[in-house]
Amino acid sequence: MNKINMLYRASESIEGYQGKLVNKLKQNEIIGRIVVVSRSSDIEADNDVVVIPSQMCWHNMYEYYPEYKAAKPFSRSILNTIKKYEPTALTISRRDTNFDIYTVEEARDLFYKALRFWYGVIIKNKINYMYFSYVPHTTHEYAIYVMGKALGIPMIIFSITTIPHVYVYGDSISTIGNSIIEDYKNVTGVNKSNNIYIRRYLDRMMYKNDSIKFDLVDRKKASKKRTDEEYFRYVRIKSIIFKILHYTKCFICLDNKELEFGKKEFRDTIRAYHSLFHQVSLRRYNKIASLPDFQNKYIYYALHLNPEATVSPGGGVFENQLFAIKLLAKAAEKYGVLVYVKAHYCQSTFDKSFFYDLKSIPNIVLIKTEVSSNIIIEKSLAVASLTGSCLIEGVLSKKPAFIFGDNYYWKGIPGGIVVDNQEQCESIIKDILHENYITVKDSDIENYFYSVEKNSINDYMFFPKQEELSELPFEKVIEDKIRVVFNDIENISKSVCCTMEN
Repeated sequence: MNKINMLYRASESIEGYQGKLVNKLKQNEIIGRIVVVSRSSDIEADNDVVVIPSQMCWHNMYEYYPEYKAAKPFSRSILNTIKKYEPTALTISRRDTNFDIYTVEEARDLFYKALRFWYGVIIKNKINYMYFSYVPHTTHEYAIYVMGKALGIPMIIFSITTIPHVYVYGDSISTIGNSIIEDYKNVTGVNKSNNIYIRRYLDRMMYKNDSIKFDLVDRKKASKKRTDEEYFRYVRIKSIIFKILHYTKCFICLDNKELEFGKKEFRDTIRAYHSLFHQVSLRRYNKIASLPDFQNKYIYYALHLNPEATVSPGGGVFENQLFAIKLLAKAAEKYGVLVYVKAHYCQSTFDKSFFYDLKSIPNIVLIKTEVSSNIIIEKSLAVASLTGSCLIEGVLSKKPAFIFGDNYYWKGIPGGIVVDNQEQCESIIKDILHENYITVKDSDIENYFYSVEKNSINDYMFFPKQEELSELPFEKVIEDKIRVVFNDIENISKSVCCTMEN
């Protein structure tokens, strides 16, 4: 078997976690070289390990690096593949600053510069396998992913799920979770998952065992604070002062590379400030939004945090959530049903055009973010979202779930309805109102998550607390991840051998 030269997109690290994982990968004799893309500093570079700091990628200064200059021009076949992914890449470019600051041409230019750089990295290091710790959803991550697809490089992508510590995987963004549905089709009888995290989730959310607590409240508050800091990083006073001082220093030292970077930063900051004046704040949203009237017949649509992986690339053709909401609202209007829309509590601002378009839809009711999703789901006719947690929460509460996202990881979940068009929605809403919709059985859900257990691993949802480390130690997580990765490599090798024999 040929040596595997792996490009590994690592997640954030704590207590040497990523370094331990890389060292474990190196111990396998099949591994030749590992190129690690990470913002953590606990991975030591050597002859067989190349570390590329992801901070460099955020600066979009690829043309200063030798890999960019050495890259060959793209062939027609490579460009044809890239073109399929370009619309999503342009949307993802918003992640650079969290505001729409680029023209279409500028966003495209950034994407193609990133592609050229990673093309150079792949060719130089003879990369023949890619390993993503999570779904690629920034410009540089998505460029790595697209370049891998264009060059036919096999890969594995892990994805966080709505169940704490449960990750699923696939060989592309669109196939994450496919192995679950294939396994589920072959399940017979009634089976229950013994995975402690799946079991806790089902017992709490489906069987309403209130004694089971999830330690997510404090972390969600911390997540909200972190999201706000990240969201406004380009327009904070502290950040601007730092940029001025840094730019002044570069000007005095005549550092052309840093001067170019400084110019870009100032341009992007000014544009971000300009964009900020075309936003509606979450506070403004909550002033206009209302408390729900549970006497009404309604479908609950949960808005996603945006920009985020759940929307792009997760949303697919419905990544503009207005398309999904308008389709659902039009279908519901025929039967006098309202659509209750609630913003994500971490969404700091909304584009004015999105907000006012949403508010203008006749049978849409905006719901205050302070209202618990659990009670909204409980009183609803059905739930809807691209890929949000309300979908599985709705299913576990025996509510039909309208799935608009192309890349929802709970593939084939009982009670989930992948939406195609208005007529389909109308038919399902009619069945719900006339009580002709078949309620999902507990046994079906149990069997489904029995399949999930066999096609998932356990990893950390956030940086782990000490009690979590005792229950789910680093060594166990690393062992499971590496097992899945090398099983995948072995299956790919067998497939290649079979193809050659034929």
